[in-house]
Amino acid sequence: MFDGFYQARFETPDGTDLGVITLAEGKKLYGGNNKLLYVGSYTRKGDNFSADVEVRPLFVQFSGEARKYVRRIRMSGRGGFQNIMCVCESSDLPGVEIKAVLERVVV
Repeated sequence: MFDGFYQARFETPDGTDLGVITLAEGKKLYGGNNKLLYVGSYTRKGDNFSADVEVRPLFVQFSGEARKYVRRIRMSGRGGFQNIMCVCESSDLPGVEIKAVLERVVV
């Protein structure tokens, strides 16, 4: 079972970003960091993991401009009890290589 609390590390050519992610009820994904909110769903088949995630800025902007900063990311990878290693892609960021490592935090 992948359900649990994870430290997330996202790596792109521009650098690394950290956050936290909770996987719950065998299908829900949510989390974030000091700048972004992650909301989505995930599936598991054996050790295979896939997720569809919407990434939104945390700030509120009344003009509606914040909407253009929403990104959708597709994560796919494999995991065991401790870590899930993923490659990610986004049609909103074509050609950008994104890697993610989710490390389980025991609470």
